[in-house]
Amino acid sequence: MTTTETTRRPLSQQQDHVLRSLCLFTVRYRRQPSLAQLADLCGVSTVQRQIEVLEAKGWIGRSGGARAIEIPQDVFDAAVAGKDLPLEPQKPKAEKNGTQSQNKGKKR
Repeated sequence: MTTTETTRRPLSQQQDHVLRSLCLFTVRYRRQPSLAQLADLCGVSTVQRQIEVLEAKGWIGRSGGARAIEIPQDVFDAAVAGKDLPLEPQKPKAEKNGTQSQNKGKKR
């Protein structure tokens, strides 16, 4: 494992989806998508923020130009091959009306 791999922080499911979509678009069209294309592809309106987070977590780099996202070869290969990337643990979903269900049947 390289130093870069050890410094990458786990991804949320949405970040994983954006990263994989970016890689697969690049393979299919031989160029990177615009942010608007990536947002349409992923169904996320916050794609700019997701790109910033991917960079902060060490999964991609940016070189300043339009469509100038640098994806390390090992990340690109894993994403295109459909290999598992480390994900953040899922937070338990809050139970709907949780306080009401706990109080059900109790007299006040």
